[in-house]
Amino acid sequence: MKRRRGNPATKLIVMAAVLLLSLSLMGAGYAMWSDQIFVEGEIQMGEWNAGLEPGVCGTLQVSTVDEDTLSVYLASPSPETSYTGCFYIENNGTVPVKIQDITFNLISGSLAYYGSDAAMGDSIYKGESKLYNLYAETDSAETQPDIAFEITIETVLYTNYQ
Repeated sequence: MKRRRGNPATKLIVMAAVLLLSLSLMGAGYAMWSDQIFVEGEIQMGEWNAGLEPGVCGTLQVSTVDEDTLSVYLASPSPETSYTGCFYIENNGTVPVKIQDITFNLISGSLAYYGSDAAMGDSIYKGESKLYNLYAETDSAETQPDIAFEITIETVLYTNYQ
């Protein structure tokens, strides 16, 4: 009597299914014991939007030149007198910024001193508006013509401060 061996196509399908099932189980087992995870996603960077705004205080007249520069004006200053004014640094972005550089440029007149309490490295967080003072002091005993100077403040992302 002759023994019949089953259909070779069926054997091939069963072997492929067993191989596929065993590879799947090996992959699941490896994943359970592995300490790595791979995640795909999308990262959005924050918006950097900081600028200077004039404040209303003191006798110095402060106005905006552009978002990084303010013009400061003093009409008919008295000799050897101190004057004050103020301005804001507003961070309307979504990331914190720091003051990287502060530059003063005397346009006209003569001053013994002019400056601000803004300091390099100061942090302005998102949505925050910080008030800073301006100072000017005339230097001569004689009445001077009008005085003007500009202040420019460069801000950088909080993580890029050097």
